[in-house]
Amino acid sequence: MPLINDPEMPTLPAELLASGLVLRAAFCFSLLVVVGLVLWRWPLRPPGWLLAVQLPLVLFQAVAVLPMWSLGDGVRQRPVRQIASELVRQRRPSESVAMVGILKPSLHYYSRRVVLYEGRLPADLVNLNDRLLNERRHGQAPARLDEAPTVLVVIDDTTSQEPYWQGLGAEELAHIGLYKLWRLDRRRLDERARGLINRGQARIQWRDPRPERY
Repeated sequence: MPLINDPEMPTLPAELLASGLVLRAAFCFSLLVVVGLVLWRWPLRPPGWLLAVQLPLVLFQAVAVLPMWSLGDGVRQRPVRQIASELVRQRRPSESVAMVGILKPSLHYYSRRVVLYEGRLPADLVNLNDRLLNERRHGQAPARLDEAPTVLVVIDDTTSQEPYWQGLGAEELAHIGLYKLWRLDRRRLDERARGLINRGQARIQWRDPRPERY
């Protein structure tokens, strides 16, 4: 369990160990081994041997797999559902929605809003600012700073600590699991983006061709 390292589920190893589900799984597979040894010593006629081997696996599904699935959902997807609910509740009519850092396509599904996705590099901040100013597609129209002075941003804890995301005067509307919901002043975002470009730390990349990889 300690070897599990997923930045989207940092608490999963500790929660798995604390839940006792790993011990349940170990018990089920130990029972399977015992049944196998018994059948090897005193074999049953078909289909009795098949049923005997499958019963520990059925027990494994019921007492370990399904609870693990529920635990994983609570760590991975429930925070996204909750942050999407907050986003819908607090969004102003003129505000666009963005997600930076860890990208969860399910945010679009749960919020039923167009989401501008960008990563965690300085170029992604620059891309987001330019997309808000210029990108036009279904559900997303470009808006000047005076037309839409703020933007809602879902950002994970690690990305929010990057220096280029600091000092923007973000208003934190919610903090659920790994994710924060920020309301950003687009003027400050625009100033930061221009500063990164002028210092040669980033350039606008979202218009670059992206050939298919597969």
